[in-house]
Amino acid sequence: KRKLMFEKIEGWEMDYPHRLPYRKIYRAAKGFKEELGKGGFGSVYKGLLPRSGIEVAVKRVSHGSKQGMREFVAEVSSLGRTRHRNLIQLH
Repeated sequence: KRKLMFEKIEGWEMDYPHRLPYRKIYRAAKGFKEELGKGGFGSVYKGLLPRSGIEVAVKRVSHGSKQGMREFVAEVSSLGRTRHRNLIQLH
């Protein structure tokens, strides 16, 4: 039996970080079908958060990335400290 939990995100909460599981990110990005661009670590895809209807950009790391894991971790760390209403928190 699957337990479903739905959380309503209030407007003021959008200014704070929240966590999303991979399956929700995959669904939001519609299976990573609509590519917006490419970066050093991989591609960026258009996504839509189903509950809020908010459009998001989802960065997906490529296994063939020319940049190393140290650089990737540095970028994630930097983005993780960035606070902006249009960015979700990275964990």
